[in-house]
This record gives sequence, structure tokens and C-alpha cells, in this order.
Amino acid sequence: MQEIEDAGLTAGEEQALENRRKVLSNASAIRDRLAQSYALLSGSDDAAGAVDLLGKPPTRWMPLRS
Repeated sequence: MQEIEDAGLTAGEEQALENRRKVLSNASAIRDRLAQSYALLSGSDDAAGAVDLLGKPPTRWMPLRS
């Protein structure tokens, strides 16, 4: 609390800074979610991603031929 008082903020500046902090915090969360989504879509060395899996034919759904 002392740091806020020592900063000598003007009227409304504290609220503006708090709003900016929230925006930056949300931007960080969005960036993290995008990175997770990209990893799930593209896959890794150990697992195929959704894009690869969707490109394969659905053999379980194809009718059996006699």
C-alpha cells in the first residue's frame, strides 16, 4: 500500500493502471491458450495432432466389403 502512495498517482491513474494490468493479464492468458491450441492441432514428436488425425480416412466408419 505504501508503494501506491509513494508513486504519487494522479486522480484516476490508479484505475487506469489497474485496467491496463487486467488487459495485459488477459493477453497473457489468451497467448497461452493459443499456444495450447496450436500444439493440439499440430501434434508433437510423440503424438499426432488433430489436423493429422482428421486427414486420415475413418476406417472404423467405412462399410465392410464382402
